[in-house]
Amino acid sequence: MPLSPATTTANVISKESHLCQARLILEYQDLCDHSNLSLVHLQTLTVELKLLRQENADLKVANSEVAEAC
Repeated sequence: MPLSPATTTANVISKESHLCQARLILEYQDLCDHSNLSLVHLQTLTVELKLLRQENADLKVANSEVAEAC
């Protein structure tokens, strides 16, 4: 028995809806992946910043000691 035009239209709309949902899920996953990668990068930069601040403080102390010795 052939499908009615209404049933065919409903099936097409349903398939399009599922494809749209699948695309949205993939886009959301891409955004999550990008966000996670950005967070890891930010955490790495934060650690590097702390190390540079400590190195700067150590160099200031060493510079003061050299200046006092002169």
